[in-house]
Amino acid sequence: MAVTGFNLEAFNQALEGIGKIHRFFEDVLPDNCLEPMVPFTIDDNAAMACYTRYFLRSHSCKSLNPRQFGPGVDPNGDLEKLQGSLYVHTEDNAVQYLGEKKTEGKSKYVALIYRKKCLLISLNGRYFNINPIRFQTGDIVEVKISFFCVPTRTKTLKMLTSLRAIVLVDDSHREVRFLAFFFQLNKRAKLLHKESKRRTN
Repeated sequence: MAVTGFNLEAFNQALEGIGKIHRFFEDVLPDNCLEPMVPFTIDDNAAMACYTRYFLRSHSCKSLNPRQFGPGVDPNGDLEKLQGSLYVHTEDNAVQYLGEKKTEGKSKYVALIYRKKCLLISLNGRYFNINPIRFQTGDIVEVKISFFCVPTRTKTLKMLTSLRAIVLVDDSHREVRFLAFFFQLNKRAKLLHKESKRRTN
């Protein structure tokens, strides 16, 4: 999954924070061990990619307890059959897909000033599970992420971003786009019907 803020300042600051985390890994790991960060873009806009695998190898995580797949993640049980005894689905593989309860169509927030920074704190404080299929390209979301390093074929390490939770904030633009497409299709059908009727007469 990938997200972009279309060069909004708040999103770019979040990316700068990820850069600081990368530098932290560089400081604690041996010299030249960590691969440099590679800029990622979507339509020339700075973006962030998240990687969360469905499984871990059983022999590498014997101390972790297996978890059931979340609602809507494995509706037909295909992933559960695939894991067998070689793989296991753990807390590190789980992603929460959430919707936010709103009051009168709007979320309530309070502004908190902390260390000269303005933080928006949600007053709703309530989320509910939703089907992952609800998330589509172009939705406005909030994400919770974690960071980890994986070995590469060149015997170095690469820092990756793991998706832990994603909240659907706004998908109203898709509804507008669908209605516009529907009305355009309906208008075209009427024109074709008129043209067909004219030829018949």
